[in-house]
Amino acid sequence: MVAARVIPLRLAAFPYPETHPLAGKPGVLYAYAILTADGTILYDTGIGFGNEWVDRVFRPVGRDVRDALREAGIDPSSVTHIVHRHLHFDHCGQDRAFPGIPIVVQQAEREAARMPGYTIAEWVDFPGRVDDLIDGDRELVRGVGILSTPGHTIGHQSMAVETAEGLVVLAGHAVF
Repeated sequence: MVAARVIPLRLAAFPYPETHPLAGKPGVLYAYAILTADGTILYDTGIGFGNEWVDRVFRPVGRDVRDALREAGIDPSSVTHIVHRHLHFDHCGQDRAFPGIPIVVQQAEREAARMPGYTIAEWVDFPGRVDDLIDGDRELVRGVGILSTPGHTIGHQSMAVETAEGLVVLAGHAVF
């Protein structure tokens, strides 16, 4: 068995906006660091900083993903891949902190992210971005798999991670 570890990283807190079914209730946003023998895989990077619409509507209190990694005892330079559940702004906002690191995303999701209003364009398209586009399921490294789970978005994906405690599934928004 491959013994990867999954470390939750709390990256933001926010009140759900009036237009959301959970309006006014508190929300939290987690990313996950998956520690493998080959390095660290990030499942999401959280909300970015400095977007007027996001700041006004969601009022996030966020943290830099690199600080969250360091506080968990993880060197940010150990990140070898970023995997996103999908490319909405609250999951890919800090990708630019890792230029040159492959971002594993479903081809259909990458295409959707180019449509107006889908996400924050500058948080998805930036100098140094390296896309690793896939179509369906894939084993990323031994014991760490990506599962195509469309529904919340056309290219939503989850992860299956073999750990010493057993299989961990990071379902993202496939399950609320």
